[in-house]
Amino acid sequence: MIKNLGKEALNIEKMDWKQLIVNEKNKTDFESVQIHFKLNQAIPYTVLVDNNMNILAFSVGLSDEIELRKMVKK
Repeated sequence: MIKNLGKEALNIEKMDWKQLIVNEKNKTDFESVQIHFKLNQAIPYTVLVDNNMNILAFSVGLSDEIELRKMVKK
């Protein structure tokens, strides 16, 4: 049910970029994603990755459009 709500929110908010939805119930998958992307429970937490899932940049807290554009340009 939560997964469906997540997908619905993505459509409503027009977030058409790639989104990763990881089920916390599967501890192995969740922990590996948490370690790989250096997740730290902060909301919002933005991670910019390349097509190979390598971290290019990240930010903690709310980012405005200017900050996000700077992150993408790096």
